[in-house]
Amino acid sequence: MKRTYIWLMLLTGTSVGCGLGLFLYLANLKAFATTSNQFLALWGEFNLFSSQIFVPLFLAIIIGINVQVEKSNRMLNRLRMMSIKPSAIFFGKLTYISLLQLIIQVIAIAIYLIVGNALDLKGSVDIVTLLTWGFLGWLGSLGIIAIQIAIALITNSLTENLLINFGLVIGGFIVALISSEMTFFYPFSQIMIGLHARNANHFTSLNTIIFGFVIVFGILIGWKIFTRAFNKRQ
Repeated sequence: MKRTYIWLMLLTGTSVGCGLGLFLYLANLKAFATTSNQFLALWGEFNLFSSQIFVPLFLAIIIGINVQVEKSNRMLNRLRMMSIKPSAIFFGKLTYISLLQLIIQVIAIAIYLIVGNALDLKGSVDIVTLLTWGFLGWLGSLGIIAIQIAIALITNSLTENLLINFGLVIGGFIVALISSEMTFFYPFSQIMIGLHARNANHFTSLNTIIFGFVIVFGILIGWKIFTRAFNKRQ
């Protein structure tokens, strides 16, 4: 994967989403003029589209490329012949992509701080809070990544993989329209929830339990689907 520059694609997806959020914030600057904490308002706009649309879709792209390359060069079959357990392959991929996402998340927070200070906005956000929210957003990506690894293995092409992921991403908007509380139970909304992009209130104990449960559920679902599909491949 060294020549695919997947980290750059992931950074592009995050930057495009944050850029769109910044554009919407500036376009509605008059509406935010009376907001007591404009710095915090920018955080929500900055991360909303990025966390709900662009980051999940670009994660799907780089994961799809990773798995499709290994399918095309029969690497998965070689790994099977080497008696490498599918669980080891799955968690290896999960760790690799997750570390990339963690780096990108740190960069996104740095960009936000630079933009916020450059605009000289009213109010502030505690750096510890930002790092906590950034970390929770990263944790929220783990279940999504796990599911996307499984989808990439069971689909026949990158296009099919992206279409399924696009449907899951759009599903997050539909769930949010039905009920904001239901988004806590939807795996593909967990990055947004962790980042507190829509709601700046700190987690309650119940929120924390649900958040952790959905992440673990996503990882387990992805792991089970991947291992079963891997064992069935010829």
